[in-house]
Amino acid sequence: MTQSTPEPNSNQSGHRPITKSMKSARPNAASPQESTEPPRPSKPPEVDVFPGLPVIPDLPEPPAMPTLLTQPVRQPKTQNILGMGERDKGKEQRKNVSDLGRAWGVAMDFIFTIVAGFLVGFGIDSYFKTLPLWTLVLMAFGFVYAMWRIIRRSMEDEKKEKLSK
Repeated sequence: MTQSTPEPNSNQSGHRPITKSMKSARPNAASPQESTEPPRPSKPPEVDVFPGLPVIPDLPEPPAMPTLLTQPVRQPKTQNILGMGERDKGKEQRKNVSDLGRAWGVAMDFIFTIVAGFLVGFGIDSYFKTLPLWTLVLMAFGFVYAMWRIIRRSMEDEKKEKLSK
């Protein structure tokens, strides 16, 4: 194995040293003695991505958030019927929402039972090419069945209400 000798113009790392002619060849190269300021980042050139459309300028900073919007709202105290203590409004609201949902459920059950009877009867009449006999019969049956379900449900609710008292 032969050992290579470094060239006379190279330093210990094996790279050529920068000469004065090389420094002058670089246009913006300033030596550390000439300037102590850090180099400023150059602003990227604005590229017109969509030619023909106007350029939207940068938006200003939004104003500071008012303190009124950052503080929680104080809830007013409610009193019971006698004017003493606080009333629990949450329990009443939950019961009202529950009752409202139950009422809508009964109403939709009534309507969809009648509509289902109508559609099944219409399907049978269309298949057998008969008069609208099955449509009327099954729609009436849907009405009777829907009324029976409403009565049964109201009786169950009355039993639950009696047991809870």
